[in-house]
Amino acid sequence: MLTSDGPIAEIADQLGYADPAHFSRAYRRWTGFSPRAHRRMILSAATPAPVPNQTADGCPASFSREDREA
Repeated sequence: MLTSDGPIAEIADQLGYADPAHFSRAYRRWTGFSPRAHRRMILSAATPAPVPNQTADGCPASFSREDREA
């Protein structure tokens, strides 16, 4: 869905939903966003947001060294 610019109703139909509203409600339950809002958010994001307080090994700095090595 995020790579298509087709109508949400068409995507819902391709996924087997008879009613696009049912698809939209299910999508919102799964993601917390409506399909249209999620598409806009993803497509408008130029770059991913940086992860704050991240160590060189990619773990959050709040993890202890033992947690990162586990």
